[in-house]
Amino acid sequence: MNDAPACTVCRNDLFADEWDRYCCRPCQQRITADLAALAGPVTWHDGRLITGLFAALPDELEPGARSNGPRVSGSKSAPIPARLAPLSDSANGGLVNSLEEWVADWEHRGYATRCRAVRPQYRLDQAVATLRFNLDTAVRCHEAINSFAEEVREIRGTCEALIIGARPPRPLSATCHCGTRIAFTLNTEFRHCKGCGTDYGHTALIDLALANQEAAA
Repeated sequence: MNDAPACTVCRNDLFADEWDRYCCRPCQQRITADLAALAGPVTWHDGRLITGLFAALPDELEPGARSNGPRVSGSKSAPIPARLAPLSDSANGGLVNSLEEWVADWEHRGYATRCRAVRPQYRLDQAVATLRFNLDTAVRCHEAINSFAEEVREIRGTCEALIIGARPPRPLSATCHCGTRIAFTLNTEFRHCKGCGTDYGHTALIDLALANQEAAA
């Protein structure tokens, strides 16, 4: 009988020297890679955007824009209306806010310190830097590191989808019984309420959102 604890992210058994962790080292490396891809200036390698996904979003505000390489100047004609999804995701309260909520959660637990910034790009870079710096502690101390890993992966996927012109998963939200808003998509498998610590699986999230709608009707 195998009594080895499992990684909460990939569900594979942890090695004996990983039993003090909630997730395995490969999953931690993937979280680090997802965070690193979001922050900093736009960097290309072999025609692929490898860092600066968030910084690339403003280039996608005009319909038809694509970040297939270095941007060149376009027409002098009047600009056409902005696409709303990238604008929302790159503005205050969008993707940046989701990362900052995790920083606040980790700060409350005693292993992160929030940095104050104003511009969305600076806020994003600060949040990513803080989360990466404290990740080694979080994988050992935070029982919902799987929720964090999934949310960071979804944020990266949303940015990548917007940049290539694909349709990202529809953002949804539900309000926990403690009053905390929980953001998720139809692809989300798990979320941890940062307000009270309640864990929600996919079905529970959908049920909670439906119950919120019924209560508001």
